[in-house]
Amino acid sequence: MWFRTTTADDDAALMIKVGKGEARAAERLVAVMQDIAASVGKRVRDAAPVIVKAMAATDDEMTALLASGTHYWSLSHGEGWDLPATQAGALGLEVIAPDHSAYGTWLDGDVAWLIRSGVVAVPPGVRDIYRGLTWWQPDEEHACEVLAQALRGSAERRGPALRQRLIRDYAWDKVAAGLLTVLKDAGACP
Repeated sequence: MWFRTTTADDDAALMIKVGKGEARAAERLVAVMQDIAASVGKRVRDAAPVIVKAMAATDDEMTALLASGTHYWSLSHGEGWDLPATQAGALGLEVIAPDHSAYGTWLDGDVAWLIRSGVVAVPPGVRDIYRGLTWWQPDEEHACEVLAQALRGSAERRGPALRQRLIRDYAWDKVAAGLLTVLKDAGACP
């Protein structure tokens, strides 16, 4: 979608953090990127730059990586929570995420850019542990539309509203109070 949507003239760069510092993971991803670009009739240099970071990262380093951006873009096939997206939202970044699974707990169209998604069979060639299962598939055409809006500045900013929601509803004091309520209701504490 990056190669279909962007050009070398776009004032944007895609940063992908892979693995925990394995150089081979970055090398493999670069090769995959070249194949993907070719599949849409482009060379890698014809799209906006892609930066591949293969590194182990401390919490502070991950926060710095997130804070260096303007958007956090996920094309996940299903998430438990997506902590990095939550962290990006708390930093005020624009979050672009699929409209499925746990994202619906804390994201909606008022605070994030949501990509239509549907349930599909896991395609052949994916790791054996997923064989015979389904997962969420983000709509690639819609993802390209949303990405184009975000890159070209035609999208209204939603990051500030997401940051306010996360601080209001998911700060430690609010979460701790909710946990205490659950424990009290269960008779586990006075």
